[in-house]
Amino acid sequence: MRRGVFPRLGRASCAPAVTILAAVLSGACATTENREVVGEAKPVLSAPRTMSDEELEETRAIERAAAESADRAAAASGDAEAMQLDSIAAGAPAGPPAGDTAGGPAKGAAAPDVGAAGRSVSWPSGVDATPDDIANYTIGSVAGRKIPLSDLVAKWIWREPARVRAILDDIVLSRIIIFEAAALQIELPDGAIKKEVETRLARLQKEADAAGKTSLEAYIQEALGMEPETYLRCAQEEAAIDLLAPRCVRAWLLASDHREIRAITVKTTADVDQVQARLARGEAFADVARALSIDPSKEEGGRLPPVVRGGDLALTRTAFATEVGEVAGPIKDRESMLFVYVEAAPPLIEGMWSEVGAEVEASLKARDIEDPEFWQWKAQMLGRYDVNMDPFLDLVK
Repeated sequence: MRRGVFPRLGRASCAPAVTILAAVLSGACATTENREVVGEAKPVLSAPRTMSDEELEETRAIERAAAESADRAAAASGDAEAMQLDSIAAGAPAGPPAGDTAGGPAKGAAAPDVGAAGRSVSWPSGVDATPDDIANYTIGSVAGRKIPLSDLVAKWIWREPARVRAILDDIVLSRIIIFEAAALQIELPDGAIKKEVETRLARLQKEADAAGKTSLEAYIQEALGMEPETYLRCAQEEAAIDLLAPRCVRAWLLASDHREIRAITVKTTADVDQVQARLARGEAFADVARALSIDPSKEEGGRLPPVVRGGDLALTRTAFATEVGEVAGPIKDRESMLFVYVEAAPPLIEGMWSEVGAEVEASLKARDIEDPEFWQWKAQMLGRYDVNMDPFLDLVK
């Protein structure tokens, strides 16, 4: 997992996080690069169901209500969090542009009001366009013959199918993060987004210097093909998502029934006998793991990321069928044999951010999000929210 996704931040005075996200993931930002939200990008769900007319009308009603709430919040919040980039915008504030605010329905429940509590979240323009509108959109012409957007999309999918799916996945997860952050009323440490953006700009400035550009503005325009204001807005939005993501994931884990476990992985029957003999003598499970396990987790005494109830892996089922302090195994896992030690069943930590934020921040400071933790969260979220990519698929039919 790359370092920049989950920076480790201390708790400080807080300001509403999503207020910074007017025009979150606008088209220019969403397609500029394949940005990881958390962990490795995985394929998004294919062929989900289409919303009914009733659901569509309900969604639009939510959008209208959220837009009105966001407008009121934006008017009240002022420009306190507007970013300023002297080297690009000659000292002019580069706040996000206005846009329509939309909600998205979760399965079995209405989506959280993303305009609530001073949060202003705008979706990309054209979100309500029909598939025909998008498919017939013209991106250019040759000898007077139009080139439709669908030609570009089809060619892109043909050449880079994995990258296209990864970007779609990234966009879907980014929107889920916005909903989850709004539902929890997450607040980021004051100035966290500004600090993250400045770090990114500093790295970009080094690239500009190496390329011999006289200004960062010129480098962004020539090398990246973007207007400086657009780049800055995208940087703000990505920074906000990257800061919100680990908090959403860890808050979900702490509020879910989970087990902290250790495991020993061995290959041969002789190794199984040796593990059993040493455990029977009373040796600590972690010490036996360091000595005999063939899994990389041996370096931490066999410690694995927490497992959440409901998973279909044998490891998860075993963990929840075993009492705390007990060892289960050996369990066959493909070509290996596992011993599982259930170390703890932590109490649930539930509530809004004002109630759980301090514990979530402390937990993240102690340990970053790990890939298996993210994968479990992602599976839960894709089951919670309706994800409909039919309009995109219609482009290439």
